[in-house]
Amino acid sequence: MSPRTRAAAPPYRDAMADTTGEIGSQATNDHQRLIAFLHGRDVPCPLCGYNLRDLTTPTNTTPTNTPTKPTRPVCPECNHDLELTVGVDGLRIGLFVATLAPFMSAGLAAIALGTMVTLGELTRGQQGGGPPPIFHLVTLLGLGSGSIALAIFWKRRPFLALPPAAQRRLAMIAWTLHLLPFLGLVILFLATS
Repeated sequence: MSPRTRAAAPPYRDAMADTTGEIGSQATNDHQRLIAFLHGRDVPCPLCGYNLRDLTTPTNTTPTNTPTKPTRPVCPECNHDLELTVGVDGLRIGLFVATLAPFMSAGLAAIALGTMVTLGELTRGQQGGGPPPIFHLVTLLGLGSGSIALAIFWKRRPFLALPPAAQRRLAMIAWTLHLLPFLGLVILFLATS
């Protein structure tokens, strides 16, 4: 593996090792690490917000109330399974949404415009006098823009990994690519009417 994708062994590994002296499963070790992490810390449940401070692992009991093997740690409030993971603190998605918004709005407008034009042509029949060709071009460009929105959404991880300055530039480019043609259409409409 490359050095970038391979994580180094944590320095606290021995301190967090299985205390039973036996080699436990990876899941059991992870559960014990989670319990050790929560000991003395105020950490909210990611689902309901309940404070998980000093959470203990529940155990299953047999009909004779004899404790058996510990189960997965769960939130006492919502009973959601818990796991210890690494996450990004304060992931900022504002610039991602700002980049995605013009593509999505153009795609949705194209669907609405295309539907209205198609319904109008169907109800009008062979009488002629359909919309000008520019409407068909705008609809096709909007559908292409909507497709780009889907591609950006599916490939969001590389976008979110970009520095904020690069994200800001891409958002400005997206808005410019959509506002300039829109303003051109408005000017063309006003000039012809």
